[in-house]
Amino acid sequence: MLTSEQRLALLEALVPYGARLTEDDHIAKGEKVMSVQLEVKGGRLRVMGGGKLLASFPAARPEKGVSDFVEKFWFWKKH
Repeated sequence: MLTSEQRLALLEALVPYGARLTEDDHIAKGEKVMSVQLEVKGGRLRVMGGGKLLASFPAARPEKGVSDFVEKFWFWKKH
């Protein structure tokens, strides 16, 4: 589960990509809600998809981790 501070950092990191975080911590862009979900566990920001770990980043800088992920996984660019 994400803290309110972590959620805010992730939301702010997703905005330049035209994306957002849903109530259940999935990444969404436009009307499309991705199967990718974000969680923090053991000091790590974990990017989960289909019950599998797709990526892991230090939880101390969640905005950097989510930016790295969306740019490398979906090839998103900031607007």
